[in-house]
Amino acid sequence: MRIEGAWIGGREVRMAAGPVWRASGGEDLAEGTAVDVVVRPEGLKLMNALSPVSLPGEVAGRRYAGRVALFDVSLDGSGAVEVLGSPDAGRPSSAG
Repeated sequence: MRIEGAWIGGREVRMAAGPVWRASGGEDLAEGTAVDVVVRPEGLKLMNALSPVSLPGEVAGRRYAGRVALFDVSLDGSGAVEVLGSPDAGRPSSAG
């Protein structure tokens, strides 16, 4: 999944939603350069409460894959990601 952010140097990216995440690569980028952060679904987790490094969003969909599920999460104002988790980790929000 790709998430927009800005390189702030020192192997860190400020995500569009505000949190700062550690990142690899980008050593030759100038501070403030717009970047896309590529994140694997198993590198993320669903949480009930916000933390300083979380991106707020809503579960938009869920696909079962045996003992795990892939959750489509719409991020508040900054795209969408796919998160790997246990099938009961989250439920899609109801429309309406």
